[in-house]
Amino acid sequence: MKKTYRLGLFLGLASWLAVGLLLALLAVIRTGQQLDSDAQRVADGLTGQLYRQQSDDPAAAQSLLQRWDLAWLEVRDTQKNTWLAGGQGVAAPAWFKGLYAAATQPQHLTTSHALFNYQLNFAPQRQALLQDLGMIAALWLLGSLLLLLSHRQVLGRLSQQLQRQLAQLLDQNEVVEGPLPSVTDGLHQYQQQWQQRLDELQRATENLARQASSDPLTSLYNRECFRRDLTEILQTEDQGQSHYLVMVRASSLQTVNELRGHAVGDKYLQDVANQLSRSLRPLADSQAYRLSGSDFAMLIRKNSSQLPNLLGRELKQAFDGKQLEYELESVAFTGITLFRPGQSPEEVIARADLALARAQTGESNGSYYQEGSDVEFLQGESHWKRVIMEVIEHKSLVLMRQPIQSLSIANHNYHEIFARFIGREQQSLPTETLLAMAQRHDLLVKVEQLIIETIVQKYPSYASPGQRWGINLSSSALTSNAFLVWLERLLLRDVTLAASFVFEVEEDLLDRNLAASRRLFELMRRAGSRSSISKFGKGLASFRLYRELKPDFVKLDPSLLQNLEQESTNQQFIRMIVELSHRMGCVVVAEGVEKLSEKQLLENMYVDAIQGYLVAKPAPLTDPVTAPHLDVLGASGGR
Repeated sequence: MKKTYRLGLFLGLASWLAVGLLLALLAVIRTGQQLDSDAQRVADGLTGQLYRQQSDDPAAAQSLLQRWDLAWLEVRDTQKNTWLAGGQGVAAPAWFKGLYAAATQPQHLTTSHALFNYQLNFAPQRQALLQDLGMIAALWLLGSLLLLLSHRQVLGRLSQQLQRQLAQLLDQNEVVEGPLPSVTDGLHQYQQQWQQRLDELQRATENLARQASSDPLTSLYNRECFRRDLTEILQTEDQGQSHYLVMVRASSLQTVNELRGHAVGDKYLQDVANQLSRSLRPLADSQAYRLSGSDFAMLIRKNSSQLPNLLGRELKQAFDGKQLEYELESVAFTGITLFRPGQSPEEVIARADLALARAQTGESNGSYYQEGSDVEFLQGESHWKRVIMEVIEHKSLVLMRQPIQSLSIANHNYHEIFARFIGREQQSLPTETLLAMAQRHDLLVKVEQLIIETIVQKYPSYASPGQRWGINLSSSALTSNAFLVWLERLLLRDVTLAASFVFEVEEDLLDRNLAASRRLFELMRRAGSRSSISKFGKGLASFRLYRELKPDFVKLDPSLLQNLEQESTNQQFIRMIVELSHRMGCVVVAEGVEKLSEKQLLENMYVDAIQGYLVAKPAPLTDPVTAPHLDVLGASGGR
């Protein structure tokens, strides 16, 4: 509608402008006719006057100039002698000369007695023309203003009427018929489009809000939502109402990722998240969150005092079932604490962390309920420190082994050794958490010394002749001078025994500490032990470690095996690693192999050995190896 009335306004102004231009053209034409008439009259009169008056008196010229309104005058006889000469007035401006070029040119007359030139004085005609044009411009402006006002009034009335109709549309969800049927139809269409667009925007907004507040892997709410909801509960005015915070830690995530790949690790986390959601379904006004890689939380509002025991038993029963499915030491532990509004978020989280730490030092997949509020912020970690010191003091660990199957002829078999830790009540402690807490409290080197001493002690009794044992080292061991001195002395006590060990360090740790890595690898060569780079092949920078460290083994990063049959890029990369390794006398082992098709493909790529659930699962050192048809792997010297 606005376009229609704007077009009408433009047409009206254009018409009025055309009228103004036409009037101006008529004024210009009338002035030109007046100029021609005046020029002819002056020429006739001037000729008669000069014919009668033959004098060179300047006064005579002046009288002629005044009588005929000339700008200038010059009279000469036939011999070019000047009779009269004079001038007055102002010459015509350029715009005036442009309009009347012929009339404003100097004029020349000739008689039998004289020759004379003159220029008319056009000041009166110019002044009259300017007045006419000014009057036309004023009339045009006045008419244009009147036209604008009339259109504005009409448009204003229509706008008010349309606003009333729109108000009715918004308030009553229907359009009342107005004076313009086409406008009413347009409003009906606009109503439908507006409602459709509003619905789309609402859905998009809800989707964005959901994405911003949820974890993409588990679909639970994320850490930011947890902090916001916890703070909101703590700031409510109902100080007497109690609520529960439940912290859950998926304790074997790193183990699953390393042994079975990240795809299985993702499914493991999703199973834990799904169980938390199922447990919350009967509980009104409660929510589950994923806080970090392996940590989850639940906020349960206004519930009974029986909840901790009931929820703890339900989660343990579910996690025990998953433990059998994944064949793990444990699946997840649960810490529960009671809190009330008015407490600080840090105090509540610290109390839940303490409950989780105590749960992890209890029975497998168990829970712990921490009700009291008088706890230090880091009490949970202090509890872990006491547990780790007890493990070191009482040497509370058992050794596990996982064999590596050779895909080629070899002379020595090779088992990777893992440590599992036992609590005060003979319960299994979560290995990943214990090692992480040991590193946080500067106890990891002591834990690794305990593991290596135990391996050295157990080797003569549990290893078959010529068997090699793989031992993992951490970043703390790599960068500790005291540990390296201790390790070298331990290995040099029995060079034959030292030759039976393969020390494995992850590629990332070696690359970040290259100077310390060179020192460690030189130490192993002096002692006669073998070296291995695990999780190898994360990028082209890996090949620098070949030149710097010259390892005896490399163990391919498990991520290279994910969808290996479809990932041609990973296949080419593995072939390149194998070719370069064989040129340097280095043995290539593939970790995390679970399918027979993967084994066959790796064998065609000339990978030397495989490790994973397809070969055998980790088992206590005292148990016999149950994997059939094991052609076990030898070191590079036996190839």
